[in-house]
Amino acid sequence: MKTRQEMIYDFMVAFAESAEYTTDLFKDPTKNHVTPKVVADALYAAAAGAADKYLESLG
Repeated sequence: MKTRQEMIYDFMVAFAESAEYTTDLFKDPTKNHVTPKVVADALYAAAAGAADKYLESLG
């Protein structure tokens, strides 16, 4: 079984490949001050949440 960190990485790759998901992050860059770090943090948070939800469903 993969570790939590490996799952987070897999989810991050999947979310980053989704043009619809990443486009939503850039809808209004003048108000949100979207930077690469903001995008990476958003992808990480979504991926960590997905991994945690998956792991909870196993237990």
